[in-house]
Amino acid sequence: GIDSGVSALVVDLDTDGESTIGGITPADVPAVRPVLMGRTADMRVKATRGGVDLVETGSLEGLPIDVVGVTDSMPFLEPRGLVIDYTMMTRDQPIPDTSTVVYVLARSDTPSDVVAALRDRGISARTELDAAKRVLDQDAYALSLNLYLVVALAAVVLALAGLGVNMAVQMPNRRRDAASLRVVGVPRRQILRAVFAEVCVVLGAAGLAGVAAGSAAQYIVVRTVTLGFTDEIRTPRVVATLDAQGIGVLMAVVVTVLVGIATCAASLAVRRARASTLRESVR
Repeated sequence: GIDSGVSALVVDLDTDGESTIGGITPADVPAVRPVLMGRTADMRVKATRGGVDLVETGSLEGLPIDVVGVTDSMPFLEPRGLVIDYTMMTRDQPIPDTSTVVYVLARSDTPSDVVAALRDRGISARTELDAAKRVLDQDAYALSLNLYLVVALAAVVLALAGLGVNMAVQMPNRRRDAASLRVVGVPRRQILRAVFAEVCVVLGAAGLAGVAAGSAAQYIVVRTVTLGFTDEIRTPRVVATLDAQGIGVLMAVVVTVLVGIATCAASLAVRRARASTLRESVR
């Protein structure tokens, strides 16, 4: 029974002489805790009972969990992490301090008095996100990725050079065609619009095809990239995604460049298209 006549809670257990371990479980804690599990966190599952996974936490029986979602990675523990409400986890079972590591995530504009209070509580080690990113950016693998940028810039330069040579070779023929139309009475502005439209259609189709091919190649290649292997599978996978905003900006740049090239080509083709051009061709 329960004796409520004293200031403390007293519980009397009748075990009929048997050795028994008693415990009190709060009523506001669900029997199965919802968690967000990492991709490889199932290595911590010690048993399954009645369709419920029991996770190793250092306690006697393990923690019953309900996996509500699986993530590819999470802070500090990569894909083998497990996210659970700490109060819900420790509500009915003690977790030894030696088996836990506490991290405090603070923004750069955290008030100084809060930082001082954390330091007074023993939190002295400080790691800044920018410093960690600088270290990772100096990794050999990260530096090797810059080669893709160099190759991409070289390909763009070669493409522009080839386009310039092609336009220069075709320019005399375009001028003769424009001169022929001028001789028969076609207005100069109409010829300019026609040449502009022709160049836009040709270059636009090539540009759109290039962007589509590049996006498809990125999606296919990135899916096969591996960040590395370790004894324990803790390396996050590279998720192949297409940045719609980035592709939109790229398309805008491509369209702007192509419109500029088309304008220059049309202007050069029509400006010097005169009857003398036809006489020079006949000679």
